[in-house]
Amino acid sequence: MAWTQRHAHLLATLYAEWIPGLRATLSLSGPGSAQDVALLALLDAEPATQGWVEDIAHNQRRALRERIASRYPRHLPAQVVHHLALAWLEGGDDRARVQGVRGLFALWTHARPYLFEIALAAAGHASEAERALASLPTRLCEDWLEAVRMWGRQPEAATAAWRQLEALEKAVLGDGSEAAWKQVQPPLQAARETAVDEVISLCRAQVGLADGVASVSGGRQGAAKGSAPFAPALALFRALGGDEELGVALLKLALELLWPLHNDDAIAAMKRIIGPMVPVANDLERRLLAGGAFGQQALFGDFCVMAAFALGRSPQDLLLQEKWLRRSLGCCATHRNTRRALATCLIHQVVGDLKTGGWLPGKEQAQRLAQAEQRVDEAAALFPGHPRLLEVRTLLAARRSVAP
Repeated sequence: MAWTQRHAHLLATLYAEWIPGLRATLSLSGPGSAQDVALLALLDAEPATQGWVEDIAHNQRRALRERIASRYPRHLPAQVVHHLALAWLEGGDDRARVQGVRGLFALWTHARPYLFEIALAAAGHASEAERALASLPTRLCEDWLEAVRMWGRQPEAATAAWRQLEALEKAVLGDGSEAAWKQVQPPLQAARETAVDEVISLCRAQVGLADGVASVSGGRQGAAKGSAPFAPALALFRALGGDEELGVALLKLALELLWPLHNDDAIAAMKRIIGPMVPVANDLERRLLAGGAFGQQALFGDFCVMAAFALGRSPQDLLLQEKWLRRSLGCCATHRNTRRALATCLIHQVVGDLKTGGWLPGKEQAQRLAQAEQRVDEAAALFPGHPRLLEVRTLLAARRSVAP
């Protein structure tokens, strides 16, 4: 057939209107290509996608996006899914790339013969084609897995990769492509473990603590940096939705810094470290109360004690201290430092009430005295050898002797 002016006009229209419309509909970046022409031709030829090209030509992009979303990938012909997936993988953003991998996962699970024919045409031998096809799901995710492994050095890229893998998992499981996702799970778990090890090592290096050894001077120097060294690890912790190994490591490292600060009475520095660690401690508490995190009760107790020590002695702060310390006892009733700290907190509450003189007359005063006696009795039960028990009992007896 001879090339005519009409053919040239049709081609110009194709590149000027239809291909940009197609790329805009699919959220693709960059100029058009011959692959776009092939995709348009396929959409026009397939009975299942009849009318889609007209939607593009008439600028009905939103309606077409909704059609694609409702049918991709399980309710479209394999060839259409394949072309759409390749378009998204080659020219789309992060969200589009997830869609592309999702489509290939669906083909790998539900249309393996179609992919095998393509692999066979490329490889030339059935054994090579089958070998290439066998590891396809993991290979499609390798860039994301590598980014996760590099979390300590490139946290932003790793966080983005993790989010994309989460989105892929949700979509793939919704498509019934569990078999493909199952292949990705072992390398993903390994990448996660590598990321945890990386960020823990990075934290220890940045605060000046050698693995497994913490000097007092090193702890003070590291603590001077506040929570900044923990930022990559905390980002990973949030992205993972909590992680026992990482959470335990972070709390242990935080405590190595907090003890020297407590000894120096550096309350402000303690608060800068404790604040970001509260969600980590909360996660560990949930695990302990659910019967998990075996052997980490004392760690949680130590953190609660540090959190209490970082508070003052105002009535409000004493109530917050009491709350932290009772949470500790809820996970480890025999934690010695907690029992002593809570006894001290209760004694401070009673002494504060007795010395402020803010007592009401009559029946209400008697009730307040009874509550004070209960707190003192609890303090004695928690830590019988507390050095201030005699003092507070003497003060309480004196107050009661003048009560009406």
